[in-house]
Amino acid sequence: MEHKTKPINQSVLMQYSRSFAQKLSDYFFIDHQVIEGEDILKFCDIKQVNLLVIKLLFEKWQEETQKLKNPYFNYEHPDVKKALNTFMNILSQHISIRKDDFYVLVYEATKDALMLALDPHHYFITEFKKPVNARMSVQKLKESARYIQFNKFLIQAFITRVEGMGISELFPADAIAMFEEVFAQQQEHIEPMDWRLKSFSDLLPLDTDALFSEEVIPATPVSTESPVNFQPESYERTDFGFSTPNLSETAMEAVIDERNTLNEKHRSDNTPLVEEFKNARIDNLRAAIPLNQKFLFINQLFKGNSMAFNETIDRVELCNSYDEARTLVKNEYAVQFDWNLEDDVVAKFFDIIKRRFE
Repeated sequence: MEHKTKPINQSVLMQYSRSFAQKLSDYFFIDHQVIEGEDILKFCDIKQVNLLVIKLLFEKWQEETQKLKNPYFNYEHPDVKKALNTFMNILSQHISIRKDDFYVLVYEATKDALMLALDPHHYFITEFKKPVNARMSVQKLKESARYIQFNKFLIQAFITRVEGMGISELFPADAIAMFEEVFAQQQEHIEPMDWRLKSFSDLLPLDTDALFSEEVIPATPVSTESPVNFQPESYERTDFGFSTPNLSETAMEAVIDERNTLNEKHRSDNTPLVEEFKNARIDNLRAAIPLNQKFLFINQLFKGNSMAFNETIDRVELCNSYDEARTLVKNEYAVQFDWNLEDDVVAKFFDIIKRRFE
């Protein structure tokens, strides 16, 4: 791709990430007060964004464990460590985030996911410089690798190099020097960014020419910090024995599996299992419509009017049959928004409504 060697315009990247996060958050929270743990793993179709949201939560969670430390108490006592471990693990099972807070996480995750796709070298070097990574063990690197899908081979090759050298712990300067060597050897295998960028553009159009345009430095420098600083000002390594925030392991592995992502381009929708799922009865329309379809319906059928879409779903849920629901939608909303009843998007909308009743 012609843009591959050009620097990324950080201002455009940040603005796009904000708009992307705002749009996805607005759509999700139309009918949700909060988002909870496993909902994050399926928040949007770009699994890398979902995983990086979880990664940011984990880092924030690590920061919170450090705040528990107090010089007046013995945190190394077995009873204290056991109690803290129980408390933090229970807390990690009850993730509940409101819209404004979640927007910030999605903004950060979107920006990081795009950097992973466009400039993985910059992404990993930036990661190694984070205060939370002041010391990195092989186990910690493997834990971080679980959240990476785009260009995952780079972190895997780096971990293999560290393990091969028998190093138990890395400081940032050493990690960066070693990664530079690995990157020089592996960069020819970096994934083409085109189809990664398309997955973003499918949800919100992305102007790649602007993204790779020359950045104009303003007279007053604009801060490149995120809206909220997720990283602690200092990081002192303390092992409280806590595990990663406890999402369902099955759900986590299903999202993390790199093979799932690479096969998305080639997956067939004609398998019996997929067909059975497509035709399964829906008990709750709100829960059944994925975010990407919600985008599609609101933008193409309701001309961007999310309130009208929301009202339609509410009224359909009150109907007693598919015929009643179809008549309601055809006579009111199809007329109001001038639908072409032969359109594929209209057909998909009615198919979902039909599954609510049959």
